[in-house]
Amino acid sequence: MLNIICGSKKLDILMPPPNNKDMPKKEDKDKIAIIGGGLTGLTVAYILSKRGYCVRLFESEARIGGMIKGVREFSNPGYSVSAGSDSRNYDPNGRDSSKTVTRGSVSDSFDPGYTDDIYHHLFTGDNYLLQLLEDLDLKSRLHWETAANALMYENRFYPFSTPLDLLSFKPIPFSQRLRTGISVLKASRLKNWQTLENKLASDWIKKNCGEKAWQILWRPLLHSKFGTDAPDISSVWIWNKFKLRGSSRKGSQEKLGYIEGGFQQIADRLEAKITAYGGQINTCSQVTEILPYESLSKKTQFKIKTGDEIYPLFFDQIICTIAAKPFLELASDLIDSVEYREKLSDIEYKANLCLSVIYEKPLSPWYWTTICDDLPFVVTVAQDNLSKSSLKDGHLVYLSRYIGTEEALWRESDQEITDKFIQAAAVAFPGAADNKVLFSRLVRTRYSQPVIKRRYSEKMPTIKTPVSGLWLAGMAQIYPEDRGMNYAVRLAKEVAAAAVGVDK
Repeated sequence: MLNIICGSKKLDILMPPPNNKDMPKKEDKDKIAIIGGGLTGLTVAYILSKRGYCVRLFESEARIGGMIKGVREFSNPGYSVSAGSDSRNYDPNGRDSSKTVTRGSVSDSFDPGYTDDIYHHLFTGDNYLLQLLEDLDLKSRLHWETAANALMYENRFYPFSTPLDLLSFKPIPFSQRLRTGISVLKASRLKNWQTLENKLASDWIKKNCGEKAWQILWRPLLHSKFGTDAPDISSVWIWNKFKLRGSSRKGSQEKLGYIEGGFQQIADRLEAKITAYGGQINTCSQVTEILPYESLSKKTQFKIKTGDEIYPLFFDQIICTIAAKPFLELASDLIDSVEYREKLSDIEYKANLCLSVIYEKPLSPWYWTTICDDLPFVVTVAQDNLSKSSLKDGHLVYLSRYIGTEEALWRESDQEITDKFIQAAAVAFPGAADNKVLFSRLVRTRYSQPVIKRRYSEKMPTIKTPVSGLWLAGMAQIYPEDRGMNYAVRLAKEVAAAAVGVDK
């Protein structure tokens, strides 16, 4: 029986039970609440429910997945386009159940899958995520492609995929192009990142790559990611970007992976596994407070409020996979440590605006284009150039930027932001002014990118909070690496191991 609860509505869907040999006995197992239904929360719930723990996951939105969510179908009045390749009905015991799905005049062998809310791809070194895909029988849908990237500078597009492209980038003096390439190689081999913690990214890049390389290449990148905080960003962050790019290359080419049918499939299959192992997922469930509860055995337990109601189950442990500030609001009455409270309140985040646009014709020959000019978006991602079957009609492009919530653009309406992005793309890309927009949809993410300043390891809140049985595992605790799907899975393994002693 699959249990999905949305508000007060419970849906019971028959599912085959997992093999008995995989199900540990539940006697004396902790009851564990997981707050947050993104990739980390779902992975933790999967790990713990598989090992026999009583798991209840709470997600405030109607759909699970967090930043890996996707949609089945885009539609505007008078227009509809179905998302990409087949997505078979998933059986947690490993069987595929095929059926024919008809949408209007379109008949598919299988369900047509998802189109991602936000662009995603895998790097070849994403071992934690790759192992999860193996567990979920999704590896067969993973395709690796050579990514063609570009850089827009002074209204001109430059190929920027290979070391030769960097060496051919004439706006920067040749000596600084060479120094930049050497710096990327050195970064991929640097093990002791702690030596970089007290250095500013700007100073480190100027010293290693040169002033012109900083002004043209890296200053726009940092500003696009961190805005007014860019001058304070640690060199650890830029080091990790260099390292990641270097490790994902096969020869001179960068290989990126995409799951045909969309990354929402990961969430769907985790959901199927969790419920098959006896866990429960509560969507439309906004947790508003975590409260202490002293049981008859004098063991400290927790109860939680969803909305104005107390959830009718007491928990031995709570794992929160949300941002630091919302976590502090939930657990404010529990956390007495002034130092830990300050760490939570001091973590800063940038928000993200990601506009999905479906054009009638291709917008760009490149998958990823970094914008160094002054446009309202800072990156374009032409999904067709990585995943050829992402849509049956039209060509999907993401226009995206990171932003502070204090900035005027964040406060504008979705329509105003959409108009600005599409108008800027029409000017920037050749032929875009005559390229009909079939559909657009804006996704806002409030907590998208932690601001990584110097000595971040000293400021980062630990996974183990000062309250016994209460854990925090959010993207701000992914360090020294930058947040991403691979490290979200690693974080899930780390907090599961810390909470109940499960092997990583």
